[in-house]
Amino acid sequence: MGIDEQIDEYFNKEEKLHRLREKLFNLVGYRPKSDVENEISNLCQKHEQRVAEINRQHENELQKLREWHQTNLQQTKDQYEAQINQKENELAEFRAAVNEKLEAAERDRAELNRWQSDYGDFEKAYANFSALSQKHKDAVAGIFGGSDTPIDFFCGGVQKGHLEQLWDYISDELNAGDINEQEATKLSQLFDFSFNAVNRSQREPLFRRLNVNEQSAFDLDTMTRTSDSPQLGQVKRLVFAGFAHEVTGSVIKRSLVILE
Repeated sequence: MGIDEQIDEYFNKEEKLHRLREKLFNLVGYRPKSDVENEISNLCQKHEQRVAEINRQHENELQKLREWHQTNLQQTKDQYEAQINQKENELAEFRAAVNEKLEAAERDRAELNRWQSDYGDFEKAYANFSALSQKHKDAVAGIFGGSDTPIDFFCGGVQKGHLEQLWDYISDELNAGDINEQEATKLSQLFDFSFNAVNRSQREPLFRRLNVNEQSAFDLDTMTRTSDSPQLGQVKRLVFAGFAHEVTGSVIKRSLVILE
């Protein structure tokens, strides 16, 4: 083969290689390595961006959920605390109402006891009055301005204007010595009732009874002796206690005593 032929054959081969190279480059799906790497890099970036976006969305949802949970929890807590406070207030009001009713009941009970005690004293005093002899009953009724009914007796017995006259009558009867012991006791108890009733009818007690000790020396300022007692001596027995003003201490009626 001549040189010209070899040259032509060479160019023919180069042309075939060139056409082959072009075919290879134009094949579907064929890309250079650098393009593939760039595309892979872009895909990775997009994937990472998507993952980051998903994470952000997830974190936002979690934050919203936490906030909702915290808000809901606080609201629930506030509601329960409000209910507890309301129940505590209702309980306190209930206890206060119960205590008030208990105090009122205690006052009513004390008032009832007082009235029962006072009525018991009145009932006993009226029974003593009713059991007196007709002589003494008429005398007391005259002092009280009438005692035909228990109310008449009570109204007369609580008047302080009757107290001195009643004491004088009883003292004279006891001093006379012609009264039996049972009748004397009833008259003394009758005066005790009237004396206490007069004091209870006032805001402050008006009078006080005089204390006399046996064997004490006779005191003319606070004592008077029975007609059968010696002129001087010591107190043998108190017959009928006198009384004085509570505030001033001045003696209104001296105590009747027996001396020895």
